Amino acid sequence: MQSQHPLGDYLQAPALVSHTYSSRQWGSLLAAKQYAPDLSAVQLAMIGTNPTLPDDKAIPSAADAVRQQLYALYCSEAALPLIDLGNIRACPSPTDTHYALAAVVEWLLQQGIVPIIIGETAQQSLGQLWGHAAWSKKIQAALLMSQFDLAALPYLQQWLQHPQLADLNLLAYQRAYSNPNDIDHLEKKMFDCCGLGELRPDLQEIEPYLRHQHLLAFDLAAVRHADAPATLHAPPAGLTAEETLSVVRYAGLSDHIISLGLYGYVPALDHRQQTAQLVAQMIWYFVEGFNSRKNDLPEQDEKYYWRYIVNFKDHDHEVVFLKSKKTNRWWMRVPSTQASKGLCIVPLLI
Repeated sequence: MQSQHPLGDYLQAPALVSHTYSSRQWGSLLAAKQYAPDLSAVQLAMIGTNPTLPDDKAIPSAADAVRQQLYALYCSEAALPLIDLGNIRACPSPTDTHYALAAVVEWLLQQGIVPIIIGETAQQSLGQLWGHAAWSKKIQAALLMSQFDLAALPYLQQWLQHPQLADLNLLAYQRAYSNPNDIDHLEKKMFDCCGLGELRPDLQEIEPYLRHQHLLAFDLAAVRHADAPATLHAPPAGLTAEETLSVVRYAGLSDHIISLGLYGYVPALDHRQQTAQLVAQMIWYFVEGFNSRKNDLPEQDEKYYWRYIVNFKDHDHEVVFLKSKKTNRWWMRVPSTQASKGLCIVPLLI
């Protein structure tokens, strides 16, 4: 792995927050890495985007506002496997920002580094998608958003039409804000759709939907207005702050998720920095989950799993259930025309 990154054309270094931090606060740990950006021991990298108006210096960066809150948090581990690489340079158009973000994401994935993206708009999740597409032939993604409406949000068409998108899980959508025809379209493509009402009785239900996905793009407008007021179109009913932190921790625990995007924070609406604090905590909990990963990958080696075989009397196939000896999580091996040997392993919650 290279010790220095060649991303200077795309990134501007983060402005150090003017504050004195203790040795265990994120600000102190991240500042030390900015002066000596050795990536050999880095596992995660935080990057932000800038508003697509380079001549208007008055528009604050969402990522910079989050940094003010994030740097004050304490690190629960002795070391922090994360570096702050700064922000994507302001670009003349949204599409240019997407391409710049994609280039940075692709390079980080090549180095085995997990990008954590703080984006200005949910549309910038296209850059996250394109970065994965440049790095891998097949993408399994999770979109978490309250509104799924292809007419109102045309960028979603680019998600669905991407030739390398093999699987998509739509999470926490609200039926009142989502076009039922579009939800039907997703389900006909065999994509999973899990609404907010399905998740709320038991939030653990979301964990299997994240376990085998490669990326999570989280639209902050899925969080209710009372807990995250500084987003456009924040609903009065949505995920609570506590539920939001649980979701991103599950994402951090997933051995397959290799990028996280947090989109739609508007600093100009954040009069008490409440939403910036929540986004900072989301990053904190994702990193905590990442540090607790167990390398629970039954598709690579089944010797760490108990096998339970169910035979059907009137059928010529069997279903195999796998239970992890490390985490007690469950999977099911089922026939599939897309997987090698006609089988795929599906995560379960039991």
